[in-house]
Amino acid sequence: MVFDGTWALTAPGVAHEDAVTDFFSRAVHTVTAAGKQFVQHRYAGALARSYFVGCSDGGREGLVEATRYPEDFEGYIVGDPFFDVPGQILAGRAARALVDAPDSYLPPALLTLVDNAVYANCDAVDGVRDALIQNPGACSFSPQSLLCSGGNTADCLTQSQVDTLSAWFAAATDAQGRVVSLGFPVSDLYNNGAAGNNLFRRTEAAGPPHDIHAAAPWGEATSAQPAGWAFYDQSFKYLVFLDPHVDNNHQSAVDRRGVVHHAALAQLEARTAAGRGDDPQQLAPFLAADRKLLLYHGYSDGFITPFRMFQFY
Repeated sequence: MVFDGTWALTAPGVAHEDAVTDFFSRAVHTVTAAGKQFVQHRYAGALARSYFVGCSDGGREGLVEATRYPEDFEGYIVGDPFFDVPGQILAGRAARALVDAPDSYLPPALLTLVDNAVYANCDAVDGVRDALIQNPGACSFSPQSLLCSGGNTADCLTQSQVDTLSAWFAAATDAQGRVVSLGFPVSDLYNNGAAGNNLFRRTEAAGPPHDIHAAAPWGEATSAQPAGWAFYDQSFKYLVFLDPHVDNNHQSAVDRRGVVHHAALAQLEARTAAGRGDDPQQLAPFLAADRKLLLYHGYSDGFITPFRMFQFY
């Protein structure tokens, strides 16, 4: 994950191509070769088989290995893979919704309110009320149901806060309506869920943005920014546009409606193509060699929507 993208440039406008190549694909392959040599030397014998296990960005690394270097491992266990790099970067657009209006920010306590409403609405969808939502994709909860009304301002959401959550749940599209980044589940937003990780992690102490009109609404230190905002901002500055001065609050690749601008999307896809592992056709040589790939996706990695795995499968 790119929370500090400065390593991706040697100067403004000049990509550090070796570092980017290492980050996206070459590093794991190089370390694998060195690791095999070390093991063979240490145990004085050839390796019978080798296996890769990785989760999150490690899952992406496994899929990239299987597509680019199918001979490196006999089998892979890949969990919660961050394999759709453009889609993952664009997921940060929801964190940007936190600065759309002065009252867009949701304090963590309100996420508990939302969670309770989601459970009340969806716990019994599977036929059993057991404090478990087995299939969040089947939950039809709408944040609009928690909108404050009739003068009530407690235990409810402002329209701007409703819009923030709606941006998190919704897909981003291009100008033609094609989905380019899937939304996230509605369940368990606070307890290690998607919004708790991506929208608000690292901001519980910092609180709301200091200045929603600034290029850096939470200040320049990425450690004080929401993880989703830092990832989105740093990726576009250093990996995509090669310009550390890009103002992603006002000159964003994604407009306030969640529509991704065509030119920005083209640059994003071109600059991150080397790190993608989501083309099933590229897995053909690996599978033709009778090697094995085990894929799984849970809900504990809140940075990555599980719906992308459904789509990939």
